[in-house]
Amino acid sequence: MATDRSQIAEAARRIRAGGVVAFPTETVYGLAADALNPDAVLKVFELKGRPESQPMSVIVSGTRMAQRVVKSWPERAKVLANRFWPGPLTIVVRRSPDLPYQVTAGRDGVGLRCPDHPIALALLETCGFPLLGPSANRSGQPSPTSADHVRRAFPDSDLLVLDGGPCRTGIESTIIEVGPDGDRILRVGAITPEELGVDLDHIAEGVGAPMRSPVGDDDYPIELFSAADWPAVLERGNGKAVVLAVSDEVRVEPPNELVRMPRDAGQYANTLYAAILAAATSGADRTLVERPTQTDGLWRTIHARLQRLAPESGK
Repeated sequence: MATDRSQIAEAARRIRAGGVVAFPTETVYGLAADALNPDAVLKVFELKGRPESQPMSVIVSGTRMAQRVVKSWPERAKVLANRFWPGPLTIVVRRSPDLPYQVTAGRDGVGLRCPDHPIALALLETCGFPLLGPSANRSGQPSPTSADHVRRAFPDSDLLVLDGGPCRTGIESTIIEVGPDGDRILRVGAITPEELGVDLDHIAEGVGAPMRSPVGDDDYPIELFSAADWPAVLERGNGKAVVLAVSDEVRVEPPNELVRMPRDAGQYANTLYAAILAAATSGADRTLVERPTQTDGLWRTIHARLQRLAPESGK
């Protein structure tokens, strides 16, 4: 059911009372709570089952709200925000002492984003203060790209879910750290390094590692394979496997299942999490994902995303 203004008002009321609600963005669904309320922050950690050593991002309605939770707002952050906000770019700057330390797990940097979604922006406008914005999933599960995904993740909760339909991007924001020594990409996401004008040498080593990113992340593990490895990769395991493949050469027999992935980068990114979530909830023992052969533009983002999901699969 589509979200209306009365539901947004109810969501804001719950947040002001220290509660948590789920909301849509253009990337994935998130959990919103008062970022300035330490008790509300802890509720989000508890709901997600997330270690308190993993920081969370903050969403804002724009640069004016962003400056309420930062120590300073560098000129470079202003330039990036003017160009890419609202949008899938998380900008990391030094946090204000007024921001509860639980949000950043005691770290100096805080990741800020202005989501490009009318419901998220309406919620921020109605609340009038910065909100937490981590993905609306249980820790260790795929990021949700629909309201139904969120409801299935929290079946025993009275969590209010603002339904904005499927997320149109379906892949997380890019995270860029702005500092005195220049920019550094901490997570490759929906906005490519080329769009940011950042040299590839300034992508952090081991980018995307959970303890490296100042906004944290949760993922469901998958296994990557190259077309040349097929079908040996399937034969190495036992039980049912769900295989996400691009090439036509990949074939599977029951009880295994095959999911054909789009050949267009934008469509692939948009369906990736939904496909992985479906595989994770199908009762399969393994999820196998074929590495796309393309490496340019958004495909570089997709490769980085897949590598983060499957750190043991090698490069």
